[in-house]
Amino acid sequence: MKCEDLELVEYRTADGETATDWMLHVVGKGGRTRQVPVPAELVDDFSDELARHGFERQVGAVSNQGIHVMARFEAELDRPATWSASGLYQAIKAFLARAAEGLDEADAHQLKKASTHWLRHSHGSHALQGREGQTPVPIQVVQNNLGHASVGLITPRCKSS
Repeated sequence: MKCEDLELVEYRTADGETATDWMLHVVGKGGRTRQVPVPAELVDDFSDELARHGFERQVGAVSNQGIHVMARFEAELDRPATWSASGLYQAIKAFLARAAEGLDEADAHQLKKASTHWLRHSHGSHALQGREGQTPVPIQVVQNNLGHASVGLITPRCKSS
């Protein structure tokens, strides 16, 4: 997933207003392509990171083509390197271990058991439930975001997360 895979899309809301949001084009299991929504705040943070390292702030800038969205910005590299799946997994596990420091033993143990898979399905569960002031996300949208072929694969896992 690279900068050129992020797209600002315009759409009509349920009340007829025009709105824009970011979508990331992702190739998932079995080579299936789908669009996953990305919060504007996350794209803004990524844009800030690009600018901080001397790149164009606009993710869609021609000069940013080829820069990975899941990137490691390291001083010794001319361009950011992509995270490998195992490298990202290990970085998240290390982050969770640091976050568990200072928690009581039971909570720390639970947090250390968390994984990238757990985080995906926690997202699905929270999206299905909605947040205060926001309606729940339709199950078909969550299905698309998680890349599941069947709605039936979502509900039991997400509800138990």
